[in-house]
Amino acid sequence: MKIPILSIIIASLSLSSLRSQAQETPEEIVKRLAELGPGVHEIKVENGRLKSLKVVGQDRISTVLGAAKGLPTAQKRASMKANAAFVEWMKSHVASISVTNDETIVTMQGDGKNVTEQGKSSEQTKEIITQKAEGLVRGLTLVAKDQKEDNLTLVYSWSPERAALAKDAQEQNQNPGTATSPANKKIPSKTVVSPDFDK
Repeated sequence: MKIPILSIIIASLSLSSLRSQAQETPEEIVKRLAELGPGVHEIKVENGRLKSLKVVGQDRISTVLGAAKGLPTAQKRASMKANAAFVEWMKSHVASISVTNDETIVTMQGDGKNVTEQGKSSEQTKEIITQKAEGLVRGLTLVAKDQKEDNLTLVYSWSPERAALAKDAQEQNQNPGTATSPANKKIPSKTVVSPDFDK
């Protein structure tokens, strides 16, 4: 039995199209996220728990005061917008957040695929989630930047592991006087003499 050549051509084009979509380069992913615009994208949920997501923040680069001033201002604003988008998304899509020393568990509303608002959510629950989400902002890591002539896009990544690492770092910065910290040790006495002392 002979297979028509047209069928072979269509099949090979379909396979190459699928391969090219599956093998996006990081640069292509960043450009795609920039085109999607500000907000939370690429949400990955496993067994009703949030595993990772990307957050996009964008701002216009103003050159009124010069590019040297415009770029850092745009970066700060894009970062603030990404943080706000993350907290807003968490507030409306998350059922609960548990933070322990070594694990951050974000439980999604619904089945993880069709995330829906829960009718039983109270204002108090929303407030707790908002407060915890604001704390989880520290787990956002800047992973990419896309700069156009007058627009800046920042792409942040969040995962429970990144949140736990950020929490550990924050605790170390806030409590430097732990048992292993040099803050509790006495400063040793020593004398240092330059090689040029007698010259």
